[in-house]
Amino acid sequence: MPELHRNDHLSWNVESVASVLERRLGENVRSRTGAPQVNEILGKLITYNLTVLVYEMFEHGIATNPLKQNSAI
Repeated sequence: MPELHRNDHLSWNVESVASVLERRLGENVRSRTGAPQVNEILGKLITYNLTVLVYEMFEHGIATNPLKQNSAI
């Protein structure tokens, strides 16, 4: 029985991301066939990941210009 419940704690992560994607980027997929649907969903995932990345960069004060770093060279 323990093997059946080994990854149950991960399901809330998937549900949380799916909920955020639906709220922020829409719950419908406009494409009609398989491959374009997959591409549209992957595009939504990339958009979500970039949104989270930019938010965290500004929240934690991470430099947005990689050429302008304070280094002691």
